[in-house]
Amino acid sequence: MYVQRNWLIGGLWYRFGDAIIATLGVQFKGFKLGYSYDITISKLSNAAGGAHEISLGYRFHSKPKNAGFMPINIPAF
Repeated sequence: MYVQRNWLIGGLWYRFGDAIIATLGVQFKGFKLGYSYDITISKLSNAAGGAHEISLGYRFHSKPKNAGFMPINIPAF
């Protein structure tokens, strides 16, 4: 699940039987900066703990090509 309010993006994921992932990010003029933390809930939790991830992205603006198909909307992060 993703929620976006203006420039702030938040999300929560559940990977069946394995992990819960919390995401928080910001976007500004084509740039996106995000942070996520994976909380392991499987039997590996003692050995694996959790994982931190930082991501940086940039969306290049280009002219769309008319290929005769409809694009699919994807999550913002």
